[in-house]
Amino acid sequence: MLDARCKKSEVAGTGHGADEVRRQTDGKRRTVYGARFTVSPVALRSSFLILLSSVFTLLLLAGCPGEDLTPPDVSIIAPADGDSIAGTTTIRARATDNKAVARVDFYVDSTRVGSDTVPAGPIFEFDWSPVGVLPGTTHILRCSASDAAGNRNTSAPVTIRVSAATGTHHSGTIAAGETWAIAGSPHIIDANLDVEAYLTIRPGVYVLVADGASIAVGARAPAGIKARGTTDSTIIITSLNPSPGPGAWGGIQYSANAMPDSNVLRHCTIEYAGAAGALVRCDAGATVIDSCSLRASSGRGVTAAGDGLRYLANTTIADCAGYPVSLPAGAVSAIGTGNTLTTNAHNAVELTGGTVAA
Repeated sequence: MLDARCKKSEVAGTGHGADEVRRQTDGKRRTVYGARFTVSPVALRSSFLILLSSVFTLLLLAGCPGEDLTPPDVSIIAPADGDSIAGTTTIRARATDNKAVARVDFYVDSTRVGSDTVPAGPIFEFDWSPVGVLPGTTHILRCSASDAAGNRNTSAPVTIRVSAATGTHHSGTIAAGETWAIAGSPHIIDANLDVEAYLTIRPGVYVLVADGASIAVGARAPAGIKARGTTDSTIIITSLNPSPGPGAWGGIQYSANAMPDSNVLRHCTIEYAGAAGALVRCDAGATVIDSCSLRASSGRGVTAAGDGLRYLANTTIADCAGYPVSLPAGAVSAIGTGNTLTTNAHNAVELTGGTVAA
């Protein structure tokens, strides 16, 4: 049986209030030193701050409890990669998230065309109309899904082709009044078009003309074209060919029965014509051309005979193989202010004879 006695005595010379504890066990004397320390409030506060900093660091590394860092999964399920589309097409995406998908945005090339925040289960969709898109061209579709925490993910791209059948087709004769609206755009002229009535073209409309075709106004009956775009919604009249060159189509010709005050081209872009001699031929009709861009003619830009041109102003004519403007000397007063003639074969006005009127 062990007889242990513990004796505590103050040991001189041991600093900081250390105690010497002598224990006797089986007659053997052993000495153990224990220490008592006084911790100051400053040291205690410092230790607490170090502990708090360590906990905060761990939270940063591990993520705050309940924080959502997981982005949604999203993919386009229709149309399929390589599909051809004609007219309005529904783009469908499947999007899922560890919590919930808040929104899916739909992109054609780099432009956002729409969004969906009210899905049917995991399916989000948007009806896209290729208004103003050239038939026969290819485009890239993408979707971007986001959740309530701001996490976002983008789908793999899908390539689609806009069918040549897209749009409203015209050829032959327009014998009664018509209005071409953006809802039917692009308006495609498949062959020569004779306008023998009054045609109105609304802002934002695309008109695509097949190779070799022309637009004739008033060859046999009173007629006119009023194509009045706006500064932010230009009317485009261009080639149907996806890779056009100057002279791809004939141009616009105002003939003997083109009626005064019924022929206006305002905020229009007319390009890649000239096979019939000019982008715009004003043989009659007192045509007004204002705030337009005329370019890439295999011949002249604008030609006029008699009083065929009433007013030409604020218009840029560029990249013409001939003179940008050609008219009789007596009609020179029809040329208003604000016109720019640039990068043409001759950046000058051609006068075809006669006397310059004051």
